[in-house]
Amino acid sequence: MTTARGQQPVSAPGVACAHCGLSVPPGLVRPEESDQFCCNGCRQVYTLVREWGFGQYYRLVHRQQAALEPARVSGRSFEDFDDARAQGEATIAAGPDRQRTRLYLEGVQCAACVWLVEKLPAVLPGVDEVRLNYATGVAEVTWRPAHTRLSTVSKALDRLGYTPHLQRLGRGPEQPRHEDRRMVARLGVAAACAMNLMFVSGALYAGESSGMASPYETFFRWFSLVIAVPVLTFSARPFFQTAIAGLRMGLVHIDLPIAVALVVAAAASAWNTVTGHGPLWFDSLAMLVAALLGARVLQRGAHRAAVERANSLRDVAFLEFARRFDGDGPDAPVIEVPLAALTPGDRVEVRSGDLIPVDGVILNGRSSLSNAVLTGEATPQTVREGDTVTAGATNLGARLVVRVDAAGERTRVGALLAI
Repeated sequence: MTTARGQQPVSAPGVACAHCGLSVPPGLVRPEESDQFCCNGCRQVYTLVREWGFGQYYRLVHRQQAALEPARVSGRSFEDFDDARAQGEATIAAGPDRQRTRLYLEGVQCAACVWLVEKLPAVLPGVDEVRLNYATGVAEVTWRPAHTRLSTVSKALDRLGYTPHLQRLGRGPEQPRHEDRRMVARLGVAAACAMNLMFVSGALYAGESSGMASPYETFFRWFSLVIAVPVLTFSARPFFQTAIAGLRMGLVHIDLPIAVALVVAAAASAWNTVTGHGPLWFDSLAMLVAALLGARVLQRGAHRAAVERANSLRDVAFLEFARRFDGDGPDAPVIEVPLAALTPGDRVEVRSGDLIPVDGVILNGRSSLSNAVLTGEATPQTVREGDTVTAGATNLGARLVVRVDAAGERTRVGALLAI
């Protein structure tokens, strides 16, 4: 069990946290209170949920027998979310005076979380609707800029234990989905025709040994040809299209031998059907098309999942914030800004537990960094003034002041994700 600050305390098994249900460390038990909490984050979230009148959330959690994790409240101001550059690709117009913003929420664990998040408009003026996708953790928030700010909405979500991140709107998702549906339809037609052709071929093979009457044999031959037509004209069309396109460009595509084999088998079988004698290969042809399409459907699904994971990482990684010094002096105040607002030469503050937001050089401080996400190396690396740091590393020690050399998609990790 981990507290909001990341410690690993010893638990008292007899006392359960009122928010997440985990055991409360003995040092945090307050005998004078009826409700006990395993960390300050759970206490804050529990108090807020009760104040807003959303106590049904805990009844829903109990009904689903869901095991929650300790609440993690970042305490950020989210002022960088009000910057137009940060909102840019995460927000679209939803009406004359309304905006719709996509936010990725950390900590979404069950349907009760969805219910709680979608109740936000009832207590936050200026928020018209919140729709949360449980599978992806992405919430679409419809809000009115004249009545509230995106930072206010984000702070409310963070206080509920769901730290938000701006997420770019997807570009053109409908076309890939349409292609996937069409590929599945081609596979379905090929599989159905292949099964029927196998039954017809079985009848023809049995007829050869038992002496099938000529009219029946002719009927089954022409029936096979009719069933094979959808396979050749619809299901196998991608193989022909890519083979022809490759020939036009002077390239031999991998689909070319497949297309040639299909044409030869279909032509020979059609000729044998017309002449009334000779073997038919319509069943083998249909099974080949179904098998190849099945493999491609699986391949596209795996590729789509990998691309979506990479896009999610990219969308979140490059729309985060940094704590920039607002001035040149050592006592300059620190403000939260989007990464897009950083320029080479700026100074940023990296606190303990934060990710390094930029590529740069340490100007002040000594700490240890974990580069496990970037390199897989589990051993922390000690860094000091003058050392180079890379975006994506985790600061495990003391506060650092870093000079910005590159930010966002100009960093090394940004270049890797852009490949």
